[in-house]
Amino acid sequence: MPHKTKIVRKPEGVGAELKSMACGSTGILLKLDIMEGKDANHRKSFSAEFGEGTAVVLRLCSSLFGSGRIVHADSAFSSVKTLLALEQRGLYFQGMVKTAHKEYPMGFMKDWENGLEEGGVPSRGDWCLLESKTPQNTNMYALGWKNRKLKTIISNAGPFLGIPANVNDTRRWKK
Repeated sequence: MPHKTKIVRKPEGVGAELKSMACGSTGILLKLDIMEGKDANHRKSFSAEFGEGTAVVLRLCSSLFGSGRIVHADSAFSSVKTLLALEQRGLYFQGMVKTAHKEYPMGFMKDWENGLEEGGVPSRGDWCLLESKTPQNTNMYALGWKNRKLKTIISNAGPFLGIPANVNDTRRWKK
């Protein structure tokens, strides 16, 4: 293998780590980005400006800039920073936020989950939707969904964009 690394967090820790982009309709892989180690990855495009998570998404989606498509990502890449970087390049975003929650209203969502906001402790299936504006003056949403564990999602596109403000719990959030 031309590129082999030790990946401590993997069950079989020797191999190559690839990040991929696939078409959601067909499942066809469209692009791969090989992880080449810290120093090499820092020299790749977008890394200096955005950091690794957002940079990987931007590199994988660069051929789609300006197309108005929706990018879905898992929590390793989901953040307000990723959403804003994609929006500046003509793409929309949806993703689950876990650890990269800078500028995301995670504190509010945790308080809501624990019943510290009005309405009491939410039941499984309840949700809370917060709305804000991006620097480009488009709507951005933070969704908290109560399951066994709280799920937190960031988006500026998708099916919940048309939900009226009086449904369940939609509030303004200033990032």
